[in-house]
Amino acid sequence: IIAGSFTAYNGVERNQVARIFSDGTLDDLFNPGSGIGTTGPVTISVLLPRPDGKVLIGGCFPQFDGVVNNGIVLLDTNGDPDPSFSTGSGLDDNTTPIDGQVWDMVPQPDGKILIAGAFTGYNGSAMNRIARLNADGTLDGSFSIGTGFDDWSAYVWDIALAPDGRILAGGHF
Repeated sequence: IIAGSFTAYNGVERNQVARIFSDGTLDDLFNPGSGIGTTGPVTISVLLPRPDGKVLIGGCFPQFDGVVNNGIVLLDTNGDPDPSFSTGSGLDDNTTPIDGQVWDMVPQPDGKILIAGAFTGYNGSAMNRIARLNADGTLDGSFSIGTGFDDWSAYVWDIALAPDGRILAGGHF
């Protein structure tokens, strides 16, 4: 899976995401449709391939192939948004120029997903810069970091899991 500032791969339309074979040829069976589009500040910051062949994409985009998801989407093996992964209104942020961007994602052993970036909420719940999602994309309500990284200009670039399960965060805060 590749992502970047491109609208086509080898002459075939692919808006910012494509799957290619090891020899560099395009996998035609993976078609993301209109992808994240090309209007406004649209960026894919992180790709998280899953063992089932699906790929979780995070970044700064209001929709993927016409489906509103605000910054995070799970793509099926054919490139379509997976309808079983529901982000609701997705990322919330009205304070930063990179309006609700996911910069990093880390899977946890239990199937949950940590996301980090420049956002102040997820689906209407306050989550300052780090959130944990259930495997279906819904917010894990049991996860709390208190007020989080609450400076208006804060963002978390990277997260990692320590061997003991603690979360390490790096960024601007």
